[in-house]
Amino acid sequence: MAVNGIGALGETRGIELTPEFAQSLRTKNNYERQRPVTPAYIKALHHEHMKDRFDGRVIFLMLEELPNKRRYLINGNHTCEVVIATRKHLYCNLAVVPCSSMDEVNTLYGIYDNQRRRNQVDVLRAEGLLSDLLPQQGAAVGRAIRIMMKGFDNLHRTVSVNSALTNSEVAWLMEDWMVESGLYFQIFNKYLKRKASVSNLRMAMMNGATVAFALATFKYAGEEAAEFWTGLATGNEMPTDDMRHVLYTYILNGNMAKVKETKRKVALLANVWNHYLNNKVVEIKAPTQDRIVINAEKIPKKLITDEKLVAVYAAKKA
Repeated sequence: MAVNGIGALGETRGIELTPEFAQSLRTKNNYERQRPVTPAYIKALHHEHMKDRFDGRVIFLMLEELPNKRRYLINGNHTCEVVIATRKHLYCNLAVVPCSSMDEVNTLYGIYDNQRRRNQVDVLRAEGLLSDLLPQQGAAVGRAIRIMMKGFDNLHRTVSVNSALTNSEVAWLMEDWMVESGLYFQIFNKYLKRKASVSNLRMAMMNGATVAFALATFKYAGEEAAEFWTGLATGNEMPTDDMRHVLYTYILNGNMAKVKETKRKVALLANVWNHYLNNKVVEIKAPTQDRIVINAEKIPKKLITDEKLVAVYAAKKA
């Protein structure tokens, strides 16, 4: 048996989880990239366990075992905490999964959860992709990856964040965009992180469509991208006949927030970008529903290579 194609289950057995064993698992087998336990969730489970409604038959504690026999608890921390807090035994299941490396441990953590589904940030933390990004910024890049995988020209009116890609697959694709993500959010953190007066601009620059377009500009036109996005973040300092100032004003006035569709947002940004590169200043008009054209200079139509997507889907089917 395998979990999503990764890590064949070795030893699986029913156990009596005692408070002592639970404490040992939490301390000796701690997985450092584990998401923090949630006190409210523990409290709810505590109540269920004391009322004998916590069904251990559906609970799997999962240990990842490396070749050197080092084991990491990647699922079951809340269960262990409940048993420790109540001092009440629980009959449940324990699975031990052999892993060849810590990379495999991290990946399996991201895709397996018994009760509470790992979100995008949990997976990015496990894969070590949040060292230079705040959690909400990592989540924004994740949304951008789902948009970019389609290519800007192939976007529908909207792109659901719940696309065919799993959170782990998004993390694998993100690895190719970490440099660009760092450059973009360096600008964000320097000029906008703590400025309440430009909340509309902060929200716009964290939007998945904006982040997707920004990452594409940094990858294919790095120097111009740095000037463009720095100018937007400091738009009040730009001349009024500069497209960055025009976009800055447009966003602060709440107009960008009215553009709901992903494709229209990308088309609007692409139009501003093109005029900026050509040193032209025009009034910004949101693309109409029946005329959405995305033509961004220096940015290819295919943003994520076929080879990368094939590799991701091959791993998914393994």
